[in-house]
Amino acid sequence: MRLAIEKHPNVVDFQSEKVTRHNYWERHHETFRGKSCDAEFYVQRAKKYKVGLEVQISRKAIETYQSYIRKLEQRSDLDLILWVCADKNIMKGLQLAARKENSLHGHWFTTTEELKEKGLEGANWQSRNGENKALIGPGQYHLPAA
Repeated sequence: MRLAIEKHPNVVDFQSEKVTRHNYWERHHETFRGKSCDAEFYVQRAKKYKVGLEVQISRKAIETYQSYIRKLEQRSDLDLILWVCADKNIMKGLQLAARKENSLHGHWFTTTEELKEKGLEGANWQSRNGENKALIGPGQYHLPAA
């Protein structure tokens, strides 16, 4: 999965959680209250957009998901958060948590199967309300306006 994202021609500066946690802590150690993502990278378009990647492989309580989303909402440096879920049940739980938290960031959800099968270009991502989009396909960058 990492290679599918890292090798995308518009993805730059892919960093694992260990690297992002260290870098973010070094810059913001006195004010850090957010959550470090499993990985972070930039998508280069007319400008760079910072994307947080979260991978969920096991089902958790809705309250746990809500806590993750609240902590990610404190990350003003992220433009978009992509959630890759082991299955649709996990994805539905995260979508419910995002709706309950009325999240401001763009949270988009897909399954590992979808990402492996179609890659970053073709994977369908769902909003917290279940709206489907190909987020990072040719000419289909549904990122914040520059």
